[in-house]
Amino acid sequence: MHSIIHEFTAPYSSAQNGLAERAIRTTMDDVRTLLYDSGLGHLPTENPSLVSHPRSSGSDDLVDLADLVDPADLPPPIASAERAPGLRRSARVPQPSSALLESRNYQQRESEGRGEGLEWATARKHPQASFAFDRMTIDIDDYVACLADTKASHQIPRSYRHAMATDPNRWMVPMTVEMDTLTRKHTWDLVKPPEGANIMDSMWVYDIKWDGEGNRIKDKARLVGKGYTQQLGVDYNETWAGVTRLESVRMTAAIAAKLDLHLWRIDFVGAYLNSLTKEDIYMKQPEGFVKPGFEDYVCKLVHTIYGTMQGAHDWYETLTATYNKLDYITSHADPCV
Repeated sequence: MHSIIHEFTAPYSSAQNGLAERAIRTTMDDVRTLLYDSGLGHLPTENPSLVSHPRSSGSDDLVDLADLVDPADLPPPIASAERAPGLRRSARVPQPSSALLESRNYQQRESEGRGEGLEWATARKHPQASFAFDRMTIDIDDYVACLADTKASHQIPRSYRHAMATDPNRWMVPMTVEMDTLTRKHTWDLVKPPEGANIMDSMWVYDIKWDGEGNRIKDKARLVGKGYTQQLGVDYNETWAGVTRLESVRMTAAIAAKLDLHLWRIDFVGAYLNSLTKEDIYMKQPEGFVKPGFEDYVCKLVHTIYGTMQGAHDWYETLTATYNKLDYITSHADPCV
């Protein structure tokens, strides 16, 4: 009726209406601040009988805020700039900062500790580390080699040009692997760009895969679309996608442990590449992999890729439809379970 569909959310799931909750809280905080600053107090709580029964818009007995306030209780209006000094100011007393006093105390303690020869107050920048390295009996080169292969010591390229300028032989390997995956899954077709079509750009994103102990496993490269260049209603529509709540994961694990069930996990390789596109999405050919003889062609996506506006939505629908075909039952409390 009235073209309104009443959709329910899961109980105690604030994450499903977080945007509305934050907007309501911001509005109510503004109202309370204005009421407190005007001196009117909290009208709904002072006399709840006046507003306990809300009226629909346009009703004859709609409660008017002006009828609840005595004009004599209102502060006088400001008629000109001459009355500005009479404004009521905040009663908060500014508290002086104690940072200067604390800094002086620290300097005095450090000076006294340096005079007594205490280690923490010495002039060396890292006395503990220097003390340890000075007394090592093993060759220090072994330790330097061990500390060199860390996340901080690897410079990850920020773009394709950066990768080709720093170490092209190293990063070309994961890029070729990514292109082989895209080709094997028939991600796009090369076509002539239609007149007036929105052509989305793409970019390479690089990273390093590490194991649980901090050892480098391999280099990774992924081609992502610049979804922010897409246009609503032209090459994308729906963007929402379901996200599993952590409480649901814990509950599933608890039930499996209680009933002595087996749990296993599935890792989808190129998850977004498994869903078909509903809209016509045109993308420029990836940097470094422009097909010779087809330089003026563009990629018409057959499957969604990472970075597109509807990528998560299409993958969510594809995964849900697949589970339904396998006779899985969706939980009413959490549609992702």
